[in-house]
Amino acid sequence: MKFLIIYAHPNPKSLNAEIKREVERTLAKKGGEVKILDLYKEAFNAELPLKELYTIGNHDTSEVIKKHQQLILWSDWLIFIYPTWWYNMPAILKGWCDRVFTSHFAYKFTPKKIPYFGNIPLGLLKGKKALIINTYSSPFLAEQIYGGAGHKVLGKNILRFCGISPVKHLGFYRLAVVDAERIGKILEKVRKTVESLA
Repeated sequence: MKFLIIYAHPNPKSLNAEIKREVERTLAKKGGEVKILDLYKEAFNAELPLKELYTIGNHDTSEVIKKHQQLILWSDWLIFIYPTWWYNMPAILKGWCDRVFTSHFAYKFTPKKIPYFGNIPLGLLKGKKALIINTYSSPFLAEQIYGGAGHKVLGKNILRFCGISPVKHLGFYRLAVVDAERIGKILEKVRKTVESLA
């Protein structure tokens, strides 16, 4: 199996970094092939330039974006690891989605139309699977009430729209202050979840 980790956290000493390392260790034991896109480490430019804006007919794609798209095509599983800020993904990850999941690569619109909706979209990344692992400072209930589960923006509105299925989610809440015992339990759950990936 081929796994692409998309990681978005600037602090190498963060809990997210620990989670990434646990995912890497677990996948290595499974014998999977692993590649990592560390968006902060590579200083990924999250700004969508005008020349890449498909809605006005531009279709230029930089070499960096082409490389990232090839990694997606190479992979069987996409594993996203990131913190939840303001009840959503970090801006660098949202910008990555804007630039990488482009029309005619990740999706297209078919000629068939639905009244009041328009052309029916077709996901082009069928056969790919995804796991979202994200952390929250807030409790689960606050995330549901105020944030509407921000991971759904990535999981449902982006990944499933592009044909990726299933999209699994592993969220960890109330992480403003954690001790070693709690971290150990989190990493154990990460390990078991990753081991279960087919």
